[in-house]
Amino acid sequence: MLKCRYQNNPCKVRNCKFIKDEYLDPCGLYSFLNTINEELKSYPTERELINSLKADYAKAWNDNKDSRAKGKATGTAFEKWVRKQIKQESESGKVGFSFGDFRVDLAIPSVDSARVILECKVYGDLQHTLGLSGLLTSSPENRKLGYIVFYEPDEREKRILDGFKRMYKNRFNYFIIKNGWSNTIQRLNEFCRT
Repeated sequence: MLKCRYQNNPCKVRNCKFIKDEYLDPCGLYSFLNTINEELKSYPTERELINSLKADYAKAWNDNKDSRAKGKATGTAFEKWVRKQIKQESESGKVGFSFGDFRVDLAIPSVDSARVILECKVYGDLQHTLGLSGLLTSSPENRKLGYIVFYEPDEREKRILDGFKRMYKNRFNYFIIKNGWSNTIQRLNEFCRT
């Protein structure tokens, strides 16, 4: 029987449903760890930063090993990792928009006086990308919105995000962690300064 290279280290899932008799159907952790291992080879000076995300992600995966859908837990781990990288005070919770309250991943400096909102996704998708427009148009003119993704968005999403950057100059930007690491974190912190 085939064995997953991450079984027992760091994955603690027993009887993994992704391991079949003759092939491995990669799960989210397997794909993420493969990417992280490539990033460690490509960015050896970023080892501490990369390993901190790897540890947080694997812990969330293992803490929810009996869950059928670990996406919420790993997404929350990514959000918390981003929060640790932000130099400004921040919190998550409901923030007021013209349409009412909406739960955001991070608000700087607080949900009561949010001058910067950050939405964090491991994987971006078209639905989340398009939803950013609603947050921008429903926000006060002096509020910024940052979109942080681990994986690079596809070309269609990038065109939309670049359009938002042009339309909401100085109010919107997006940040890709993979292939950027500390440079991306530095740009993010500059954006968050209010």
